[in-house]
Amino acid sequence: MLEQIEGEILALYAEMREYDHYLNCEECLIELQLSVERYLGTRGPWCINYQIEECIPEFYPDCPKAEDYEIGYYSYSGEDTSSEDTIRFIKDRLTWAIKFTDKRFEAAFKLVPILENWSVSRGIPEVSWIDGMIDELAGNPTLFLIGV
Repeated sequence: MLEQIEGEILALYAEMREYDHYLNCEECLIELQLSVERYLGTRGPWCINYQIEECIPEFYPDCPKAEDYEIGYYSYSGEDTSSEDTIRFIKDRLTWAIKFTDKRFEAAFKLVPILENWSVSRGIPEVSWIDGMIDELAGNPTLFLIGV
């Protein structure tokens, strides 16, 4: 049990570091811009993925909405259809995702003493239960309900 939560803590920490790197690396921002404009964000972090965009307002009302940006698009004609607003969208979403992930990170630490004092007579909790508890402690809806 504790190994699962320790693994989650490490994964959340790595996720925050990855997002921070994206925010501070010009090359990575350009790659993410291409991902958003050509592939609807499917080649980047979950928070810029357009395939879940319809779920964002319902589950994450404080998340920046794609409709508030002029996102560029890929053009087969060779004309430049990229947009600086795409970069602003990516930066805003990454900044939001860092805060969101940080809440889950702190909640995961709160779960450690609960698991340390767990009675074996209650059975071993499923990984999905641990994820749900982290989201509940962080005050977030469960991301896994929308299939991400």
